[in-house]
Amino acid sequence: MYGTGNPRTLSKELLKGFDYTLNMMTYNCPHGCNGRGKECKIENESLRNSSRSCSCQGNYFMEDCSGEADPLEYNTPKSLTFEGSYDYFELPQISPSESTRNVELSLKASYSGFDCRWQGCNPVLLVQQGAGDDYPKLDSYTAKAELLKSGKEFELSVCASSLQQGMWRGAMFNPRDYLRMNYNITVEKKVYCLNDCTSADHGTCGDNGICQCKNGFAGGDCSVSTMCTEGTRKKEVQGGGICWKECKCNSSGGQTTCGYSQSCKDFECVAPKRWTGKGTQCVEDACSADQFVVDAITKVGCLKRCRCPAGKACSLDTMCDASSAQCVDSFAVGDGQCGISHCVEGSWLHNKAESRSSTGSAWRPARASTASATTRRRGSTAHCSATRATWRTRRGRNAS
Repeated sequence: MYGTGNPRTLSKELLKGFDYTLNMMTYNCPHGCNGRGKECKIENESLRNSSRSCSCQGNYFMEDCSGEADPLEYNTPKSLTFEGSYDYFELPQISPSESTRNVELSLKASYSGFDCRWQGCNPVLLVQQGAGDDYPKLDSYTAKAELLKSGKEFELSVCASSLQQGMWRGAMFNPRDYLRMNYNITVEKKVYCLNDCTSADHGTCGDNGICQCKNGFAGGDCSVSTMCTEGTRKKEVQGGGICWKECKCNSSGGQTTCGYSQSCKDFECVAPKRWTGKGTQCVEDACSADQFVVDAITKVGCLKRCRCPAGKACSLDTMCDASSAQCVDSFAVGDGQCGISHCVEGSWLHNKAESRSSTGSAWRPARASTASATTRRRGSTAHCSATRATWRTRRGRNAS
């Protein structure tokens, strides 16, 4: 309380002085992060004067979390009002793909509340890339635009070459901070695709600056036609074979589109494999015909049959076909072995003689027992005698 007039005439009560209370508070971080911090980061807790900083919540920022940025969305106008020097807002996050393509940002803003009649009193729109303590100011920004007239919309662009991934903040600077300022702000994303994707019939431009080609077209600008001539074929390797796809065309709305079928018109396997007749299944056969084998002990030869089940590879039987058993020398089959030393029906010599006098098979199965074989022996003497004489002559020559 102060008096008026000459200080020497002040009342005696004032000269006695007065009592007051002073409260002091200490914070680990600047201003206690204004109650908006997630944590207070201390560089070195063992040092009293160590550097300290706030980790702010949500859209708060600055070293003491005193700044707040209103989030904006693409193509959604927002009206804001503030008093003071700066009002902040946050742009949508820029993805890695957007930062490497033909994508740029456009901010459109207008203001009201006062008119500027001299230089330096116009509001300024600012943007800057960065997070944390990075925010736009008159002496630190990526791009800026001065709003030269109240009620008129002005545009600020961030071109593709300057657009980097991550967070971007904007600010409206009010040089007449003692007056309330109203402003409208809209952020737009402009995407430019290569050659504008040729035409709307070829493709459309995606949000990431990449052409989305329609069926029948390909390439960075959808200018390459992939359509084929109806009836032509192309081959694709599938399942160890070759799938032949046929080109088909459809007409609709005055336009004709052609493309290869998804399924195989024909299918063929690469040798030595063969097609099973189903889908794209190829198999490799272990045999192509029956095989004659000889047992080293019994001296009996027989056929192992080559079997080809439907849809599977051909393979030899593990066991011989008993009906094909034959001797491979001059002995006849008896009791399962070639142990009868005569030219009897069923023996190799007998069959050889039969083949000379008839067109029958040279390998005939010996199914008769020893007794019946003796009976047949007499009936086949005419055929075997010539053979025996031949063998005797050869033995005589060999002996001399």
